Amino acid sequence: MEQPFDVFLAHNSLDKPEIIEIAKYLKANGLNPWLDDEQIFAGDNIQKVVFQGISQSKVGAFFISQNGLGTFQENLELGRIIQFFLRKNKAQGFRVIPILLPGIHDIPEDFYYLCLLNGIQKDFAAF
Repeated sequence: MEQPFDVFLAHNSLDKPEIIEIAKYLKANGLNPWLDDEQIFAGDNIQKVVFQGISQSKVGAFFISQNGLGTFQENLELGRIIQFFLRKNKAQGFRVIPILLPGIHDIPEDFYYLCLLNGIQKDFAAF
């Protein structure tokens, strides 16, 4: 399957300003991020568009912030990202990368398994 996106940006909508800046930075450095604001349009089936975005990405970046998880992030994106990782990881090298936004100094215990998916050590650096 074609992978036009380098990274799927799963985030809480309350963190949108920071995620937009991260997306701009990624683009300025030659990467093509999947950002909901740029890919979901009025009338779209959101679940279908999100699932396609994940399956067309090389990496699933899962942002964790002081705002907690957003509804879509927790109930739609996280499960699909993990499902895709478990199904496609060996064949396509899909990775799940937890990223800590400012104010978060350690990954919450409930999400430590995200580090284990890729063999990341607990003492990884925040973005």
